[in-house]
Amino acid sequence: VKIVPLVETPLKKILQAWGIEAIAPVGTEIPYDPQLHQLMEGTAQPGQTVKVRYTGYRQGDKLLYRAKVSPVF
Repeated sequence: VKIVPLVETPLKKILQAWGIEAIAPVGTEIPYDPQLHQLMEGTAQPGQTVKVRYTGYRQGDKLLYRAKVSPVF
């Protein structure tokens, strides 16, 4: 637990320097976009509200890893 703060800040700086950004923070409720999000359960239509469970990443226009999301009921 004590090591996380020591690693987190330098890692964020490296990702930022490489132009890598998070799609959305965990817990955020956002409109579903099948290009950026992967459903963990259930179904969702584009634009329907989903909750981010795991952060996804992109570098400019290139998708590196889809954010894993769940529908909000």
